Amino acid sequence: MAKPNRLYENEPVPRTSPLSRTHYAVWISGGLADVALTRTFRNTEAHSIEGVLTFPLPIHAVLYELEARIDGRVLRAVTEAKGEARDTYEDAVEAGHTTILHEEVLRGIHQISLGQLHPGADIAVTARFAIALSAIDGIISLRVPTTVGDIYGRSNLFECDELVHSDAPQAATINATIDTGTLRVNGRPMVGVPEIISLNAPIDIVVEGWKPRELKGVAADGRHVSLKMTPAVAGESPLNMAVLVDCSGSMNEAWSNNASKTKFDVVRDALGGISRNIRTRDHVELWDFQDDAVRVGATPEEDWSEILAHMRTPGGGTEIGAAIMAAQAERKLQDVLLITDGKSHALPIQFLARSGTRFSVALIGDDSLEANVGHLAALTAGQVLVPVEQSHIASALKDLLGHLRHAPQRSSGPGVETLRGGMKVIARWKSSSSETMEQGNRAVAAYAASLMLTSLSDDEAARLAVTEGLVTHLTSLVLVDRDGVQRKAPPQMVKLPLYSPVQSSRCAMMNYRARASTTFSAGPSTPKVSRYHDLAAVMDWHELDEREPFAVSEDDVADHRDARLPAAAEKLDIEPHILQLWILAEISKQDETAAEEVQHRVLEGLKPAVRTEIAEAGLEILEAAKLRTARQREKDNFRPQLIAKPNSAVLLARRIPWEEQFELLIEGDISGLGDDVAEAVQRLADHPDMLATANGVGRSPVATVLGLLARIVKCEDLYAGKAETELWKKMPMESWLYLTNEGTMLLCKLAP
Repeated sequence: MAKPNRLYENEPVPRTSPLSRTHYAVWISGGLADVALTRTFRNTEAHSIEGVLTFPLPIHAVLYELEARIDGRVLRAVTEAKGEARDTYEDAVEAGHTTILHEEVLRGIHQISLGQLHPGADIAVTARFAIALSAIDGIISLRVPTTVGDIYGRSNLFECDELVHSDAPQAATINATIDTGTLRVNGRPMVGVPEIISLNAPIDIVVEGWKPRELKGVAADGRHVSLKMTPAVAGESPLNMAVLVDCSGSMNEAWSNNASKTKFDVVRDALGGISRNIRTRDHVELWDFQDDAVRVGATPEEDWSEILAHMRTPGGGTEIGAAIMAAQAERKLQDVLLITDGKSHALPIQFLARSGTRFSVALIGDDSLEANVGHLAALTAGQVLVPVEQSHIASALKDLLGHLRHAPQRSSGPGVETLRGGMKVIARWKSSSSETMEQGNRAVAAYAASLMLTSLSDDEAARLAVTEGLVTHLTSLVLVDRDGVQRKAPPQMVKLPLYSPVQSSRCAMMNYRARASTTFSAGPSTPKVSRYHDLAAVMDWHELDEREPFAVSEDDVADHRDARLPAAAEKLDIEPHILQLWILAEISKQDETAAEEVQHRVLEGLKPAVRTEIAEAGLEILEAAKLRTARQREKDNFRPQLIAKPNSAVLLARRIPWEEQFELLIEGDISGLGDDVAEAVQRLADHPDMLATANGVGRSPVATVLGLLARIVKCEDLYAGKAETELWKKMPMESWLYLTNEGTMLLCKLAP
C-alpha cells in the first residue's frame, strides 16, 4: 500500500506559501548539465517562520554550491560535516539569525531548511547541481524530478523530513541552453525564451544533434580535471539475471497525464520486444511482485513470449525487498533488473548491497521515485535508466541488457571510468597547467569528485566532499546571515509541500482477467478488511447464479494470488479458484442472496467429505488474510513523530530536559534526571535486547537509549537533535541506519 504523503489537516499552514517563485537555469555542455535552481521565499506572516522543503533530485546529481540574495547582499554557504552543519544551523536559528541548511536526507532526496525568515523578508536561494545526461538507444536526455507520488511503506525519516505533496498548484520558469545541438523541454523546442512549466510532472529535456566532447575543470586542490561522456556499447558476456517487474497497485496508474496506457501496459509491451535480445546461453528469470513475489518463468527452459502471458495484473503493495530476496533464494544471480516506479520504502538497501548481486533499474512513469532503488543500484555499480517517454522503455530495456553483459568496471590509475545512465563516463586528474578553463568548470570538478566517493572510506569521502563543497550523506551546506536582522523569538515551522503529481488526481483502471473492471484513485490502497473483501465487492453474483448449467472457471474469479490457496486446494483435491470463489461468496452472502446461492451450487459439485473441509480451510485463509491486512495497516500508519496519540517512548522523551541537562546527557549521564525518568531510561538500557543492540553499535546501553529518545523528539526540541548528533558522533553509517530503523522500533516496543 502506498503511504499518503499529503500534508496533515492539523498542521499549521500559512495564508500564502512562503515559496513565491521557482526558476531553473540549465546549461548543457559535452554531456554534463549544470543546473541552477533558484527559489524565492517571501514571508507575509506577522511572525518569523522556518520553511522546510523536502524534494527529489536525480540519484547521481551532485549539489555543489548554495548562495542566497538577502537585502541586496549575496551570501555563500560553506560545507561542513553533516552533524556540524546541523549544529551550526540550530545555534544560528536559536540566536535569531536567518540561516539556510541544505542536506541530503536520503540518497536522491534533499531538504532545504530556511530558519528565521523574518516578516516581510524576501530571499532568493540558488542551489547548483551537476548531472550527466542519459543515453537510451541514441536518444540523449535528462530528467529532473519535481515531485513524487504516494510511497508504499515507511521510510526512516521523521514527519518533519518526509516528502509531502498537496493539490495547491505550483509553476516554475525554465531556461536551457546547450553548446552544440538543440533542446526540447517537455516536448517543446527551447528557443532561448524562458518557458513556464507546471511542477506536478518532471522536467524532461531531450537533446538533438548532440556530440560528445571532453570537458575541463579545476579541482579544489588546483589539479586540472577532464571529464568525458560517450554512449556505452553493449557487452558480449552471457546473462545470469532475474528481471523483477513491479505489479503493485501504483503500476495501474497512467504513465503520464496525456498517456492512454498504464505503466504496467507499457512495461508488458516493452518486455515483449526484448525477446531477440535474450540469447540461448542466457539465463533470464522473470518475476512479478506486489504483496508477494512469483517466479513467472525462465529462459532458456521456456519461451519468453509464453512466460509473459502468465504475468499477473497489478494490485497490492510494493514489497521490493522481499521480492529480491525471494529471487536470490532460488539461484545465485549476477544481476537483478528492477522494472518499477520505485515508490516504495520496503527495501533494505544496505543488506542487499552486500549480497554480491549487481542491481540495475528501469524507472517507470512521471511520478516515479529514484531515491531508494537508485541508491541500491549506485552501491552495486548498476545502471539506472529513466525513459522520458513511454515509447523509450523498450529501448531502455534492450540497452540495459547490453550494459549488463559487461562485468562491473574497476578503475585504475589517476582516474575513474564507470557507466551511468547508459553513458560511459571517464574522469582524469593531472597537475595544474596553463590551460584555459571554460564555463562550468566548477560543475566538472564537482561531478568528477563525486565519482571518487564510493571508493573511499567515510572519513576520506567526507574530507573530499568538504574540500569540493559537495552535499552528500556525510556533508551539508550551511549559510548564516550574521549581519542581517536578528530576532530571538522561535520561528513557526512550516512544512512546504510539493505539487501533487498529475497522476494522483486521475483514476486508473484496475483490470481483472476477461471481466468488467473497476476504478481506484492513486493513493492509499490498503483494504479495509482484507484483499478478499475488496475482490468480493466487484463480483457479479447474479450473473454467476443465473448460469445454466452452472459452471465456473478461473476467469470468473478476480486475479488475486494468495500463496495459501494452492496448498489448501491441493489437500482438498479441488482447483484453487473453486476455493477462492467459496471464500468470496462467504464474504458477500450476508448482503447478496445470489452469493449464497452460488456458494450452495459450488458445494453441490463437491464430494460430501470436502463440503465440510472447504469451509474450515476457507475460513482459516480468510482469517489469515484479515490479520495480514491489520498488520499492514499498522505498519503503514506507523508515525514515530507528531503522532496523534504519542506512545510511551515519545512521552518519556518529552519529559527529558534536553537543554538543561545537555552536557550530562551527551556523556550518557542520567543522574540529573528525575528519579522516575532516570529509572525508566535505565530499565530500557538494562533490557537484554537493548544490551545486544548497544553492543552491536559500540555504544553504552544508556547512551543508545538516550540517542533513540532524542531522535524521536528532535523535530520538537533543538537540543534533542543536538544530543542525538553528539551521542552518535562518528558512528559508522551501517550502525546509524540500523539504529534509526530497528533501534527505534525496539525502543517503542520496550518503552514502559
